[in-house]
Amino acid sequence: MSTRKAIRDQVKARLEPMLQGIDPDMGVYSFKKGKADGRASFVCLFFERGSAEHSTGERTDNAQLAIQIMMVDSSGVDDQLDTIGDAIENTIANDPFFDGVLGACSLEDWAYQRDTIPGWTGLRLIFATQYDA
Repeated sequence: MSTRKAIRDQVKARLEPMLQGIDPDMGVYSFKKGKADGRASFVCLFFERGSAEHSTGERTDNAQLAIQIMMVDSSGVDDQLDTIGDAIENTIANDPFFDGVLGACSLEDWAYQRDTIPGWTGLRLIFATQYDA
């Protein structure tokens, strides 16, 4: 199993129970999903990009982990996205190492997404990660 897959699986395992506590029907995927499959909200986590550093025969990767929250447009969608985004940030801040899978993980950037999927609004959180590959 690749290190990236192990990280995605560990992050999903940590976030999914918390997210489904907020919305029991929320889908949580460890890949970038383009369709909602009948759900009113879903979260995707995936790597955007990364770089590798080699020193003394060891490799350390620095990568951007994206967590994208998508919800059907409604009058309070930004507030709902913020509530979920804050819960994700707090969960990661409580254990940014994910039981040793990551060497570091911290929020680097965020952006609302409009019209990525017609009729939907999103919030993308980008976390800077570092791990031994």
